[in-house]
Formats: sequence, C-alpha cells, structure tokens
Amino acid sequence: MTAPIDGSGTDRARCVLAPNPGLMTLDGTNTWLVAEPGSATAVVIDPGPEDEGHLRRVVAVAERAGQRIAAIVLTHGHDDHSGGAKRLAGLTGAGVRAVDPAQRLGTEGLPPSAVVTDGGCEIEVLPTPSGAAPPSSPTTAAWLTTSARWTGSGPWPMPLSCALCSRVTARCSPARG
Repeated sequence: MTAPIDGSGTDRARCVLAPNPGLMTLDGTNTWLVAEPGSATAVVIDPGPEDEGHLRRVVAVAERAGQRIAAIVLTHGHDDHSGGAKRLAGLTGAGVRAVDPAQRLGTEGLPPSAVVTDGGCEIEVLPTPSGAAPPSSPTTAAWLTTSARWTGSGPWPMPLSCALCSRVTARCSPARG
C-alpha cells in the first residue's frame, strides 16, 4: 500500500514516493516532478535512492503527462534524495544540477540565484543551511519560483519537515519570455 502523499500534488508538482520507508524518510523519500501544465518537459527535484523500480516509475509518471525529464536538481547529497540521480540521468539524458559540485553530472551547477527554466517554470535556487551540515555549508538548496501554486517543505509537503534536510519551496508559473 502506498502512502497518501504518493501521487499527490497539483497540476504543476507531482509527488512520486520512493519505496524506502524509515526513521528519516517516514513513508519514503518524495521525488517531485515540477512542470507548467502543457509543458513538454519536467524538472525532477530529488530523484530519491538508486531503486530501479522507483526511477522507472518517475519516468513513467512524466511520460503519462506527455513530458520528458529535462533536468534533475538535488536539494542536497543525502543518498535517499540523490542516490538515484546518476541512473535517472542515464534513463532520461537529463543533466544533474546541484549546489555541491560533487553531486553534479554535467557542467551546470546551481550558484545562489541561479534559475532553472526547464518544465516551463522559473525555479530560483536559494542556498539554505541544513541541520546535517554546518550553517556555512553551501551544499543544500531550496527552490523558489514565481507563483504560489504549490509549496513543499524538505522531502515532504507541509506541514511535515525534516531537521536534517534543506527546505524546499517550489511555486511554479510560466517562465517569462
């Protein structure tokens, strides 16, 4: 049985729950697909662990929406959030962008105020401290876009949060010309 979070979201942000329940992940890691309705592409935020079934399911959810995954972005490097990034990149051809250079696949990083524009959205990078890293660590990020259509916190939608994970806020609206 899947948890209620699985498949939840809005027409701009959909959750795919990874099958890794535990103390730190609760029912499992939330992988988010973010895209403007009608967009041919989507952004994956935190692909989750390296679990072939989960990663193929993420691809299938995007394909059912008529979208291909064009970008993979990581909020932080914990394996439950980033472990499947390389494999998902292999399945989709998408690059992996992260604040931490060690987590990237490709040349594009995520410096403060960077904007990811795939999925028809503008998603701004907001580096945040994490409970698992020193406050000065530049390895975690939150996401901010330009309209209040959807919000989430950490790997779970509000009101749940994770003391060891960065906060994630994604509000998706059409990218500006």
